[in-house]
Amino acid sequence: MTTQIPNSPVPLAPKAPERTPARNVGFLGRLSVPQKVGLVTAALALPLLYFAGNNVVQQQRQLANVNRQLLGYQYLQPFQTLLRDVQLTRGVTIQTLQNKQGFKRTEPYQNIGAIFEQLNQLGQTQPLSEDVTKRIAEVQGIWRDLETALASNNPHGSAGAHYLRLPL
Repeated sequence: MTTQIPNSPVPLAPKAPERTPARNVGFLGRLSVPQKVGLVTAALALPLLYFAGNNVVQQQRQLANVNRQLLGYQYLQPFQTLLRDVQLTRGVTIQTLQNKQGFKRTEPYQNIGAIFEQLNQLGQTQPLSEDVTKRIAEVQGIWRDLETALASNNPHGSAGAHYLRLPL
């Protein structure tokens, strides 16, 4: 419905209907503006929190892997020294058995007991798997048997057998 001013050739624009207050429709209609902003912020923060948490878990796994590698390196040095000293002692013992001379306790021979002690202490503070721990104990027992045989009056009979039992 248009209205026209009397004696005016141009009609007036139609009147806009009066607005009625908006009804609160649905969940978002009942929330105030700050509540809506907070809801949008929380919705955008959820993926960020998920990825941050996932990143923390992944970093912890990598750190655990690095710790296992460091533990392996800590065990590697005594094992390398043990292997070297057993080989050196094995050579001296073979010469002793072939020449039927008395056994000479060389420096590598004396170091082997200390290396086993170092491995035992390391195993108490940072244990390895049960299989590796059993294997170390087994080799240490064979080494003790060998020491006993070498300390006896007639080491020539049993020392060679003990060296053959050493898995190094």
